[in-house]
Amino acid sequence: MAFFLTDDLNQQDKLEELGKIRDAINALGGKIEPLGDKPAEIAKEVSKIIKQFDILWEKSVSDIDAHPVLARLSIFICLVLEFSDDGKAPDGNITDCSNLIEQFCDKMREGEAAGKGRVSTRILYDMFQMNFPSTSKAKYIIFCAWLNCCSKKNATYLLELQKSKIDKFVEKWQKDWEMNDTEVRVLRRSYQYALQRLERYEEAATAMEFLLESHPDVKSEEAIKDASNCIIQGLTTPSQFRFDHLKEIDAVLNLAETEFGQLLEIFIRGTAEEFNKFKEGSKLSELGFTEDQIKILEEKMKLLTLVHLACQTPDVLYRTVEAKLNLDEEDCEDLAVKAFQLKLLRGRLDQGNERISTTYAIKREFGPEDWKNLKNKLDLWQQNLEQVKVNVEQVEQLAAN
Repeated sequence: MAFFLTDDLNQQDKLEELGKIRDAINALGGKIEPLGDKPAEIAKEVSKIIKQFDILWEKSVSDIDAHPVLARLSIFICLVLEFSDDGKAPDGNITDCSNLIEQFCDKMREGEAAGKGRVSTRILYDMFQMNFPSTSKAKYIIFCAWLNCCSKKNATYLLELQKSKIDKFVEKWQKDWEMNDTEVRVLRRSYQYALQRLERYEEAATAMEFLLESHPDVKSEEAIKDASNCIIQGLTTPSQFRFDHLKEIDAVLNLAETEFGQLLEIFIRGTAEEFNKFKEGSKLSELGFTEDQIKILEEKMKLLTLVHLACQTPDVLYRTVEAKLNLDEEDCEDLAVKAFQLKLLRGRLDQGNERISTTYAIKREFGPEDWKNLKNKLDLWQQNLEQVKVNVEQVEQLAAN
């Protein structure tokens, strides 16, 4: 499907161009009615075509077939539609065109959810490189959509993902079109979501804390939703087993009396027994956890229960683990090996005595006493180092004499 666009097409040229795009979508199974003979508003005709994008997300339509159609329409939107501050342009003003881009981007998100993430992210990546009036929200809308579409599976087309660059975007857009605080949080939320999906977990955790701290009212619906997502992400991040620091965030602390707060508390200091009781009284799926995430929770709770037992006694009997977690001997050993691999425990399997001998277990909660102990250890190390320095100086003096 070869198209050639210029920015000086007349109304009829544009309608003919849209007719070709419509025909291409209809050839893939769409049902877009022919354009009328009377002059039409181009933006409305584009909107009709965008509404038919669902057909492009069908499994029967390949990425190779879907991409040219989407690419052509994205170029048509960006280069042919008139962006005008005064609203006198034949195809609308900046607000109308931005709304059309938002409709297009919403469909790109739907495409990603339907399994067409590679196509969606590529289209949005290319759109972001195009030029728009400085007072248009187009780039902001496109960037947020791209952030919500990118993932580990479709990371071929990556835009800027450094916090410093995001800060510059915010600074520019606040100046160009008076970006408000809510829109800033939408951007930062999308940015955090992208980092999580790209499995850049440490950056994602930092971005989430920054987002939560930006809420002026931690009891607002928006803050509560972000804090809930923070708990969901934290508990289901594969490499994360310490959660006590989350309670230092006001928005998360606000959920202490909710089911999310109760679940977080279990993962900070509870065991599998308490987790299972919680599951019986609350449906994790209704809290927003997927089936795969629930499996992660169950596996983590087994590991944390083993850590709990090791903190009570360095030699944990197989039969104790088997009884607590309803495991057989082989599963018990596999769980211990995984805990060693994840560095939750250090030690060895004493198969002859059927026990797990540990020399170290992570601390699940770091409280005031722990900080005092850490300070005492650091003070002692400092004193020892100072004494070593004195000894070395004495030896040097003896050698000089």
